[in-house]
Amino acid sequence: MGLLRVNKAAVEPGDAVRLYLSVLQGRVRSGAVDLYVAINNAQFGSRFLGGAGNFYVEAMPFKEGWAVRPVSEQEVASFLVGADFPQGRYDWYAVMVRHGASPMNQESWLGDPAQAGFEIKPTALVDLSSLTNETYILPAHQPGAAADVFLPLRRWDFMFFGHAGSQAFYLIPGDFSHLAMYIGRDRQGVPYGAEMTIDLNDLQRPNLRIIRLPEFFEDELNGAEQVHLPIVGLNLLSYENRWAKRLDSRDLARLRRAENNILRQVQADIQDRFPYQMEIRWSGMLEDKDILLVDDGRANGANCTDYWLSVFEDYGHVCIHGSRITAANLEDYFMRDPRGVLAQVSDMFNPFPPFHVTVGDILRLGFHAVDPPPHIFSCDGTSEQGLAIPDRLMNKSHELGAIDPLPNANP
Repeated sequence: MGLLRVNKAAVEPGDAVRLYLSVLQGRVRSGAVDLYVAINNAQFGSRFLGGAGNFYVEAMPFKEGWAVRPVSEQEVASFLVGADFPQGRYDWYAVMVRHGASPMNQESWLGDPAQAGFEIKPTALVDLSSLTNETYILPAHQPGAAADVFLPLRRWDFMFFGHAGSQAFYLIPGDFSHLAMYIGRDRQGVPYGAEMTIDLNDLQRPNLRIIRLPEFFEDELNGAEQVHLPIVGLNLLSYENRWAKRLDSRDLARLRRAENNILRQVQADIQDRFPYQMEIRWSGMLEDKDILLVDDGRANGANCTDYWLSVFEDYGHVCIHGSRITAANLEDYFMRDPRGVLAQVSDMFNPFPPFHVTVGDILRLGFHAVDPPPHIFSCDGTSEQGLAIPDRLMNKSHELGAIDPLPNANP
């Protein structure tokens, strides 16, 4: 028949299973045949893989009337392992039969079936305290740059991301609309970070989660971001803009003295499903024109920027200034900036469904942003007012400095 191979012998929810088929020169048969590919599990039985990538209970050929030719390993199936997939052993089978014959009749088989298996194991939540502070190489890219550079990251380095055309690209000022934190590598050398995030189309998804980072030589990860799991593979290359900054030496030393407490707190927050807090609050009543900006630390959740600023201040006694944008600056962005004027109000906050309106439209109708109370830094008693956002943190904070890129184009 041929050979089957799966990409991994053991997978967890969030991984991708890929099946590859090879047909060797000596196994080629003359005439047309039907190729059947099936997967079997003790709990749900067998399913046949159709040519369009769907699974069927009834026998369905993967290739019908196939003029067999040598195939040097091509991918024939791939799917994400969902959190609801039964754990245990899974086996792939492939068999060629005479054209038009039933695969349930072994006498119609043209040779022995090919077989390959894998096992779905439960998600193992990474113990952050067990990760070592080893270098991770980030393929970084600034807006408008001709090529990537490679930044060597260490624990507590901030990673900033942005993607032109995304909803956040318009709603959040600046070229970088998201951030994550690099934590370290496990005993197998796998690099991990952590992020606070939200998907307005899927509010049941964990917000604070561990991210498996791709190595610079990997095209992609066996995983996806859009799964209901506390650990996901982050596809860095889906972000056009990628950069990193490092705390100054004094603050970084202070943070590292407290990092055991910080790691324990982040781990506990992940396990307790610490929530994302929306950056604005509105009563929902049309006569109420006040749209309140939210900046209250960890009291009711946090956004992707404020989470780390609050954790570092509360548990590491490290205060990072310069991240906040005021209500007046935000209104100016949405009313006058070429990108900001295109920002659409999400359905969750749209006071005029089913019409699509921009934030500028809302402001022109008399609504206005209201600053939160000033944030008083516990380290020095100074204050800032507004909403913490990634791009401001990256470009305005004097506590964050540059990371020297590796000297060669390829690390």
